[in-house]
Amino acid sequence: ETLDIYSVVANRLGVWCIKAELEDAAFRVLHPDEYESVRAMVGSRQDPAALEATVSAIKAALDERGIRYEDISGRNKNLYGIW
Repeated sequence: ETLDIYSVVANRLGVWCIKAELEDAAFRVLHPDEYESVRAMVGSRQDPAALEATVSAIKAALDERGIRYEDISGRNKNLYGIW
């Protein structure tokens, strides 16, 4: 029900953070083994400092080559979305 109705409604309303929370909560309950497996594999890669360092490295490489860009940003994917 959560995946079929509530997360879809949250997505349609544009409330993506709630959509992701609902999906991850349902994923944890419906597929606990897969949830733990994905969480373990992704755990160290979900570090906000690492994400910021990657974005900074991309910006520096583009600046070094004189390539203009509008905006570069990143975000962590929710576990259900990775699965």
